Amino acid sequence: MGNDAPVHTIQRIRNNATVRLAVRDGDYLLWVVADSPFNSDPESAWNIRDFWQLRDGDSVTITNRWVDLPVWFELHPLEVAGRAVSEMMNKLARGFQPSKPLDGSNIWRVATGNRLAWVTVSGPVRSVREIFDFTSCALVLGETNRNMDMETCFGAPDDGEPPPEVTSMMRKGFDAAVKIGLPRTISPKWKFGG
Repeated sequence: MGNDAPVHTIQRIRNNATVRLAVRDGDYLLWVVADSPFNSDPESAWNIRDFWQLRDGDSVTITNRWVDLPVWFELHPLEVAGRAVSEMMNKLARGFQPSKPLDGSNIWRVATGNRLAWVTVSGPVRSVREIFDFTSCALVLGETNRNMDMETCFGAPDDGEPPPEVTSMMRKGFDAAVKIGLPRTISPKWKFGG
């Protein structure tokens, strides 16, 4: 067994930000949300909304910048706010015909006040690599260059339930995300560019 390294960085995701993660086998990304930020017990206010088991060939983009959206991703007009409204209006004027909002296992709409915990169990040192604290809404998009069949969901665990060493490290990531404290701002509704 490797050593647990408690050292990690905290990165705030503000307006006009893009971060690309170079992930590898043994990395996990947890989406942590404060379902009840006004709870008198701050620890019980938090839950894990979802997690991805990441593999070699995967990449993760965290963005709230219009210009950094991948070409395959289309925002819906009802999902935009702030500076993204003018971009959407230009797109609609050029003939864009929206259908419903794009959804999938590789798309997270992370709201203001949410957090991500990036943990690793690969190599000799298990660690919480980084905590992302969202002060602005953003998209978290997973992509892969691996061959995946239609039944495989991006980020799905190999064997259903993660093994104990993984759940232990995920718990440490969750604890690190919660220890920052309750969010100072939250979004009642997710909007890109707000």
